[in-house]
Amino acid sequence: MNCNEAEHLIPEYLNDRMDNWQLEEFLHHVKTCPDCREELTIQLLVKVGLQKLEESGDFNLIREMNTQMEEAEHRLKVRNILQNISFALQTLVLVGAVVMIWLAGRIL
Repeated sequence: MNCNEAEHLIPEYLNDRMDNWQLEEFLHHVKTCPDCREELTIQLLVKVGLQKLEESGDFNLIREMNTQMEEAEHRLKVRNILQNISFALQTLVLVGAVVMIWLAGRIL
């Protein structure tokens, strides 16, 4: 992922509208690119920070950004686990169907 792609995906990230692949690529890029991390910080401040400052008068931008990234990584892990479980269940259903067809053929 390049910087231009990452910067265009920041609103998608902030609104949790990325698929697993995009999220993984985005998080990796933002962690390794200081310019994109700075742009994410700015957009996070605009989206979340100003509202929180008005509500409570207390806002730690770096902590908020780190928390959001940790939560995104956790969501990504959960999605990947669920995707693997789904694949395993689909495989079991397919194997079960093949066994049933095989048994039906032996009975007839």
